[in-house]
Amino acid sequence: MAAKFLQVFTPTVVGDAYFFGKVTPLIDAITRRWTADGLSKVRRLANQEQTQQALQAIDTLEQAYLQRTKPRIIQFRQVFRGL
Repeated sequence: MAAKFLQVFTPTVVGDAYFFGKVTPLIDAITRRWTADGLSKVRRLANQEQTQQALQAIDTLEQAYLQRTKPRIIQFRQVFRGL
């Protein structure tokens, strides 16, 4: 379970939260990627020791994230350069 979580959110962000208490970047990454409800579901399943269901929930959340429309770089440049 921890390995999957680290794979999604990178060891640096998770490690900073765990070892140094810098939780804001991790919380921001989670809510941008999965939403608070998604994290709540994964946490609930993990606390109930339903590891396989929690891993499946992570996979489902990741698939939903990957299928979301992402802003294009060209559109970003146009907005900030005033083109």
